[in-house]
Parts: sequence; C-alpha cells; structure tokens
Amino acid sequence: MSGQDLFEVLVDSTGLNGSGIRNEVLSLLKSNNLGIEDLNLNVLRELMADYLLDNLPNINSKLF
Repeated sequence: MSGQDLFEVLVDSTGLNGSGIRNEVLSLLKSNNLGIEDLNLNVLRELMADYLLDNLPNINSKLF
C-alpha cells in the first residue's frame, strides 16, 4: 500500500471531519520532515502514539 493510499484509508476510516483529520495528519508529517510518500504503518504508529501522548487532553477542540 502506498503512502497516499494509507493516508486516504486513515482519513476515511476515522468517520470524523475529513478536512480536520487530513490537515492534522499533514501537519504531523510536515513537523517530522516527512511526506505522504514516506507514510507506512510503522511511521503511522509512531506519529499517532506521539500525537496522542501530546494531545489527548485537547483532542476534541482540535478535531471538531
């Protein structure tokens, strides 16, 4: 699965506002000097783990 395909599956699978999730993931990638083409399951796991640890208390205000 390409990084772009994984990105689309991630956004679609959340069931949340697509543009909010899309922008947040793109921001995470950019802040880690990564592009969509670098995205794979291992990278996604690391990004999401760091994101949740840093942002869990504020997640509702960021995504909705």
